[in-house]
Amino acid sequence: LYGILKVDILNIMGLSLVAVAWTWGRARTREGRVLLAAAVTVAILVLTPLLRVWAWPGALPDFLEAYLRPAPNRSTFTLFPWAAFVFAGLGLGEWLAATPAERRGSAFHL
Repeated sequence: LYGILKVDILNIMGLSLVAVAWTWGRARTREGRVLLAAAVTVAILVLTPLLRVWAWPGALPDFLEAYLRPAPNRSTFTLFPWAAFVFAGLGLGEWLAATPAERRGSAFHL
């Protein structure tokens, strides 16, 4: 069971994709999805340094705490901040999908 719950990049990105899919379904319009994805991205980035210093995650079981912040003396991928990349990808993808095809290349490079 530990191997399945082990904190690694695949588990973090998998959980992030599930959260992104759920978030994507909450907004009815493309603009709403872009704004919601941007808001969640910013929230994750703001919460990341706070989670490193807050005491309450220490009350969680070690394997759950390791998903929120790195375990002492370990450098592992955690949901915070790495999930922000997936949410930023949702926002960027939705924004690019709304761009007309003739401008999509320049918008992508921008």
